[in-house]
Amino acid sequence: MKKEIYKTAWLLCLLGLLLGGCTKEELNEETDPIDSDEIEVQFQYAAPNFSVVATRAKTANEMAVSQVTVIAYEVGAQGEETLAYIQPGTISGSLVSNGASGSFKVRLAKSKSGEKYTFDFLFNLHMTIDNSLASLTPGKTRREVQQALVHTTGVIRTVTAGSMPMWAGITEGMEVRPETSFPTLNLISSVARIYVGLNLDENDVAQGLTNFTFSNLYFYYLPSSGLYIPDVNYVAGNKVIAPSLADPYSTNSSPTNLPVTANAITCYIFEPDVNYVSPNGSFTLIVSGTYTDPDGTTSTQYYPIRLMDPDDPEKKLPILRNHLYRMNIVSINGPGYTSDLLALRGGGDAELTGNATNITYDLHVQENGDINYVVYNKSNFLGVSTVYESRGSGANPIEVKVKTDVSGGWNVGVTNANGNAVSWLTCSPASSSLNTVTSATLTLTANSSGSRTAYVTFTAGSLSITVEIEQA
Repeated sequence: MKKEIYKTAWLLCLLGLLLGGCTKEELNEETDPIDSDEIEVQFQYAAPNFSVVATRAKTANEMAVSQVTVIAYEVGAQGEETLAYIQPGTISGSLVSNGASGSFKVRLAKSKSGEKYTFDFLFNLHMTIDNSLASLTPGKTRREVQQALVHTTGVIRTVTAGSMPMWAGITEGMEVRPETSFPTLNLISSVARIYVGLNLDENDVAQGLTNFTFSNLYFYYLPSSGLYIPDVNYVAGNKVIAPSLADPYSTNSSPTNLPVTANAITCYIFEPDVNYVSPNGSFTLIVSGTYTDPDGTTSTQYYPIRLMDPDDPEKKLPILRNHLYRMNIVSINGPGYTSDLLALRGGGDAELTGNATNITYDLHVQENGDINYVVYNKSNFLGVSTVYESRGSGANPIEVKVKTDVSGGWNVGVTNANGNAVSWLTCSPASSSLNTVTSATLTLTANSSGSRTAYVTFTAGSLSITVEIEQA
């Protein structure tokens, strides 16, 4: 049908040319089959990764990308952002061995008179967006769109298979033109991952305890709804710095009770307001199971856990999207409470202090914005941002982010496959005692003698992690 239309237009304009009524420029415009109001854009993306280096373990397909929807906002003269249109994209990339990356294509409205747009990119949420389309009409503000796309249960998933909802954004207004260079998108998980286990080893496998069997994990006062799209003011680069909460904020009145198998559980939750206190209490985790006392008597016991900031024990720990909270219960030293409600009153209310003294655990928080690969021992961790980088023959430096909580910090060594020192790659600094994320710069010399590989090993106490560097 389109071919017939274009053919007819061409014949009419050709006749017009003969009669002096149709210019050559008009002829070309009429016969161009490309919609001049849109352009197709290919975006590159990098998905987050929660990994334990010893096994490359992460939940199956946790950060796989199966579908993308683009929400475009037109930026007004005063900087206001209003919904312009919603457009599905076509995924064209795939997972790669050392993380997840890929690309997708989408048709965007072309800027004709300098219009600028910002964007939300939502991944693995096709059905949710379809169900909300009736309310997502053009002219809605970005915040109104954010508050319309919600999940209405605090725990989104307790199984290990399946992709998590993720988000990426372009928050600076951009003109959409063929020559526009769009940034690589850093995907951010819309949920926090909670992992609780008894006596976790360095590979995150629960070894269990001789006097306690883990049976249930309770979440009290989870948010009644969670936001897929974060408040862009609370995202700095690929880091999340504060929770994005539904307005008005409320919590579920009944607890979420999750059964536990193999003495460990992984679950995903939306960001709670840990400082919000309902009439009955505040955000609390409760561990329950069968306790065996020294004389062999068994009973069901409950242990409250109030997550406090390791750097400030008087401050509640924020639970943020795109973070992993790994809780290793290392010992149960006696009975707890005889019911979850008693445990809640004894350990969860803001007016009462501390946890049940008979539970001991280590908590490690992994922010996926910087530290993606981590090794643990019973009480400490060492993490880096990457474990593999490939470069061309030039002398382009590589930045690796490193963090550990080992007293004394970390140091580094650079070798080849035979364990011998190499001269073409150096690391600065060669050590750090800071208990914060540190940037280590790997400096390479230009290469003209064939491909080569170096192994940069960061060591902190008994922990070590190696970054493989290939240069063409």
